[in-house]
Amino acid sequence: MFRKIWIGMGIGAATMLSAPAAFADTPFRDCSDCPEMVTIQPGSFMMGSSQEEQAWARTQTKESDRDWYTNETRPHQITIAKPFALGRYDVTRGEFMAFVKETGFPLGDCIKVQPAWTRTDREPMVCVSWQDAKAYAQWMSKKTGKTYRLPTAAEWEYAARAGTTTPFYWGQAVGSGNAVCDGCGTAWDNKQPAPVGSLPPNPLGLYDMAGNVWQWTQDCYDESYKATPTDGSAAIGMDSCYRVARGGSWNIRPGGVRSAARGWLDPTGRFDYLGFRLARTSP
Repeated sequence: MFRKIWIGMGIGAATMLSAPAAFADTPFRDCSDCPEMVTIQPGSFMMGSSQEEQAWARTQTKESDRDWYTNETRPHQITIAKPFALGRYDVTRGEFMAFVKETGFPLGDCIKVQPAWTRTDREPMVCVSWQDAKAYAQWMSKKTGKTYRLPTAAEWEYAARAGTTTPFYWGQAVGSGNAVCDGCGTAWDNKQPAPVGSLPPNPLGLYDMAGNVWQWTQDCYDESYKATPTDGSAAIGMDSCYRVARGGSWNIRPGGVRSAARGWLDPTGRFDYLGFRLARTSP
């Protein structure tokens, strides 16, 4: 199902596009210990943000970070033609450690020197590289017979926005208690990630699409968006390929948890503010 919405293009006339219908599908799992997934219906949206939004976002960030995640100029229409599934939550520590236990997959030094956070299996898994996340997706695919993968950056933003056009999927201002970041008004701010699902979901029933931990996507970083496909597929194949991360994190100022914000990292990087959620290709 599609529903039509009017999306404002900054200052001026609005353009009619389609967006996913409000969350209605029942979340599902392909196995008892698989991540919980939500089906996302096809539609179109404007990816990126206006110069006005980015100028405002720069006032909401640390000076040292401003070039890193206020770089979404050139809003452009993306049309996602087929449904796909996306994790209702970031992959948790418990889910990832089941993979480690079964396969003997090596953990990097980052996880071993983490701060003394409150440890639960419901924490989002952090200290995973892009390759680590891909290995987990491949394991899930083999385990279930389904095609698990990282979401594309376009799929991620489409699902995060959930038909909204404001900087945050809950509105124009960051407010308090909507996300975990440095200045978002929660007990976890600038300390550690919260257990997944601790704060309200977006309109599609997806949790922590803003803040908590950055999330890997498939895409190579394309500074201008000129090489980014308009069909929702990933930007890949560039010579120097940093991978795109989305969503912001527990230690980022509010400007970095906007729906349009993006960072880019070496795919071998492992950090205590970086995790992932899975996508699954629908039949």
